[in-house]
Amino acid sequence: AARQISSEADPVVVAATRLRTGEPSTIDVSWASNGRLVTGTVPDVFGDAVVRAEFSRMSPRFRLRAWVQLLALTLTDPTRDWTAVTIGRGRDDASVSRLGPIPAEVAAQELGFLIDLRARGLREALPLAAKTSFEYARARGKGESTRTARVEAEKAWTGSRQVPGENAAWPNPLVWGDNSPFDVPVDAAAA
Repeated sequence: AARQISSEADPVVVAATRLRTGEPSTIDVSWASNGRLVTGTVPDVFGDAVVRAEFSRMSPRFRLRAWVQLLALTLTDPTRDWTAVTIGRGRDDASVSRLGPIPAEVAAQELGFLIDLRARGLREALPLAAKTSFEYARARGKGESTRTARVEAEKAWTGSRQVPGENAAWPNPLVWGDNSPFDVPVDAAAA
């Protein structure tokens, strides 16, 4: 079991070692918009990059965290060309996600959107499923049509006989109903 775990972790360790040069630092971030203040800290900063390594498989959750950290760093010090790198397990090797740099104006718009989205999420269920949304975005990012991207997203939502879809993952059954079809959250998003 130890050899199995080591063989899965080694590619992540090798990739992280290459990208984590110098001493790590933690950056305090602070940004205000529309009467709301965003503060916190971003750990694992090496130079102008936040570099996070995860033993788990790369997931949309890790990419989203990296995106938020990139936005916060960019707005805290827009004079630097910040990037966010996330390393996770891939199929045969490490999977590496790189984001940035981005202009401060884009960071302000995106972080403002996320702040508003959070406020909405505290009031109501958001029609947003991370894996399903990621599959749609991945297909569109590869140049696929909206129709093809929708098919990929629907597969992630409904799953298969062997692998349950995101519609079965908590809290989706509570919010959208047991085994809800793909159109239920899509229609809610359009409303």
